[in-house]
Amino acid sequence: MILTNYYWSFPNVLDDTLVDQIIKEGRLEDSEEAGTFNKKQKGGENATDGYIRDTKVAWLDKEWLYVMLHPYVGNANVNAGWNFDINFVESMQYAEYSPGQFYNWHQDSSSTPYDETALIEGSIGKIRKLSSTVFLSEQDKDYTGGDFVFDFGPYEDNRYHTVKENGKGSIIVFPSFIYHKITPVETGTRKSLVSWICGPPWR
Repeated sequence: MILTNYYWSFPNVLDDTLVDQIIKEGRLEDSEEAGTFNKKQKGGENATDGYIRDTKVAWLDKEWLYVMLHPYVGNANVNAGWNFDINFVESMQYAEYSPGQFYNWHQDSSSTPYDETALIEGSIGKIRKLSSTVFLSEQDKDYTGGDFVFDFGPYEDNRYHTVKENGKGSIIVFPSFIYHKITPVETGTRKSLVSWICGPPWR
């Protein structure tokens, strides 16, 4: 799919009070070792050979978070020119990356819709179309490393793109099929809130 915009950013749109409330909510929930589509992240020898992900996550299903995020997702979907048919949001994922933790190249979407084996209520027959990340900490102040990097594909002149609009309280939205990764955190703690917005299968 050829896109005019591979992601849409909203720099520093959430104030510190709201960011702190999101972090508080995330830390109130039980954290777990992150997985990817039912596959645990660890299984190889190092971060570039077999390992997919190394981080801790907690799940948030708060109405006020959906209300907060909805206008940004809708704005991005229209203004980026995607106009995807979306109608469902999964529970949000609060993540913290400590030194050495990472998330290797991956897509957020699958090639097939959720079926009856999905453990997400209301998701059957839907597929991830948009992803969003809320940056809850300030790069180069609260943490170093931990770059958010896109792979726009082999036919793009600037194939690998590091997101710079990642200050505390910033939001980015992007199609879930675009490859991306988080490089290993070097110092501090990188905090984020991730969500996936779904819709009917592609036609």
